Amino acid sequence: MNMVIHIHTPASIVIDRICNRWIHAPSGRVYNTTFNAPKNPGFDDITGEPLMQRDDDKPEVWEKRLKSFEDNSAPLLEHYDRMGVLWRVEGNSSDEITPQIYEEFGKRFGAGPLYKYNQV
Repeated sequence: MNMVIHIHTPASIVIDRICNRWIHAPSGRVYNTTFNAPKNPGFDDITGEPLMQRDDDKPEVWEKRLKSFEDNSAPLLEHYDRMGVLWRVEGNSSDEITPQIYEEFGKRFGAGPLYKYNQV
């Protein structure tokens, strides 16, 4: 194993993203009232049908899930860190993660620019 990537996103950001998520159940289209809002609030852009929130998209559900994930992943992260293969990246802004990962691949494996993100 050459590299393990840990995308760290603060719980508050994860919960905010999840709790602002609305779906069009028949199609699976996903909206987010913060950064991908439907044109008409509460309704699917294509069909005009009502959007819904999943029952498990509630803060208390996700706080528990994130705590469990943290408890279970901490020993693995420590193990990979001791091996020298762990690389951490902040997941605060999802559009910045991919370019950072490709840049790190290039640094570690001498692969050069593997990916040109949003370049014309």
